Formats: sequence, structure tokens, C-alpha cells
Amino acid sequence: MTHILKELPGRLTYNRAFETVSYLYGNIGYLKFNKFHSADDAIRVADNAFLFLQNSDGLIIDMRDTVGGSPYLAQHMLSYFIETDTALWSVITRETKKFHTVKALNTPAHHRFREHYPVWILTSRQTASASELFAGVLQARGKATLVGEQTAGAGFYVGVRKITDRLVFRISLSKPVLAVTGANWEKIGLTPDITAERVDALDVAHQLANTK
Repeated sequence: MTHILKELPGRLTYNRAFETVSYLYGNIGYLKFNKFHSADDAIRVADNAFLFLQNSDGLIIDMRDTVGGSPYLAQHMLSYFIETDTALWSVITRETKKFHTVKALNTPAHHRFREHYPVWILTSRQTASASELFAGVLQARGKATLVGEQTAGAGFYVGVRKITDRLVFRISLSKPVLAVTGANWEKIGLTPDITAERVDALDVAHQLANTK
């Protein structure tokens, strides 16, 4: 129930967890990031990645190692693909039981990805929490094809309460539900549209991208 408050340097901290941005054969963009980082400048890093990828003819988003993180960064990144003010998900809180609706923002640096733009998202059993939220919204809206394995099934917002300088207590506080389906993925996960072993998911998606 506890974890280290400050993460050690590595794939979850370097460059705000954005690991790879590149172009693959067929003018297909490739983005790999490992966490929706909560730092304020993570939005700038995401914007720079999407600016670099805006001339691609399709995009593969590698979320096989994306462990979750900030729903605010997920909202910002989803806004690149979905029209402004469109409902993305709603939140049911423990305290009020009322719905709070999260909508797409008008903050993206460009709108290249919003219409007639194919997206493939790579998933694994480690794809969890905010990562499932991001992938689930795009899948439910028909904006992305999920390729890979069933996801982890971590479907709640988690609150953090500090105990000591290095230990915190984490507890589920509220539940997001997808705006399109009204569904949550706790203990179930997301089912990929195309099933593949995680080690093969990139090759499968790239082949699909070049035959579309």
C-alpha cells in the first residue's frame, strides 16, 4: 500500500517519460511514452512530440510500458484527436456520487490528427490506469485501433496521502467512466481490437498501417 514518493531517475522520469518519437517506413509516426507525467512542463514535451509527428500519414502510439499517471495530461493529449468540448469521460466521486464531465480542450498546437487520421495503440498487461483511460476513449470513439494484449484493469483515480518524507498511502477515491459507453474497466481491462503478443504488437500494427 506504500511506495517511494520520489521516483528514481529512469524511463519514468527522463524527458517526462517520453522515450521515442520517430517516423517509420510508410510515413507512419511512432510515439512511445511510459507515463502521463504530472509535471507542468510535460504538456510542453507532449506538444513538441505531436508537432514533430504532424506530417505523418498515421500514428502508432506505443503504450505497452505506460503505467498511468496524470489524467490532466491524458485530457490534453486526447484533445489532439477529438473535437473541442466533446465529452471524454465522467467521474463519480466517493463523497458526492455526482458526475463531473471531462471534455476535450482547445489547447492543442494543431488539429492534424482530428479527422481521417488512422491511429494504432499498442497495449500490454502493463498498460494501466490513465493509460487505459486514454486508450479507452480513443477506442470507444472509433479514433484508434488497439493492438496487443488485454490491459491491466486499473480503473480508479488514486489519491495520495503523505505519511513520511518517503512513504505515501494510496487509495482509490473516484471512478472514471467513458462518455461514449458509460463503462469502467476496473478488474476487466480493455480488450484489444487485434490480439497480439506484446513483443509482436509493433510489427503487427506497422504492417496494418502500410496495408490500410
